Amino acid sequence: MTDQGEEPIDLSDPELEKAATKIQATFKGFKARKEIREGEGEGSPGQKQEEVRVLVLCLNESLIRKSSISRLTINFSRFLHVLSLLFLFFLFMFDQKEECDRKTKEASG
Repeated sequence: MTDQGEEPIDLSDPELEKAATKIQATFKGFKARKEIREGEGEGSPGQKQEEVRVLVLCLNESLIRKSSISRLTINFSRFLHVLSLLFLFFLFMFDQKEECDRKTKEASG
């Protein structure tokens, strides 16, 4: 707990990341709409089209980044699943070897 009686924020919480992304997207959208409203009547149509094109490119880049993170998370999850199956397989094989060794000792002794 901090001096003010609040618990510290867990920065690794996925819900925190989602909330931060949503806040950032909302603010960027607000800023873009404000700039477009303030820019009405100023500049040429070509300039406004260029601004819209840049905004679309930024949005696409953001979506690609989020998609890459999702794929990385899914691939890592699959990796952990395979790793856990291998671990269980080796545990099983180790138990079988111990059982075989125990039966061999019983038979010989």
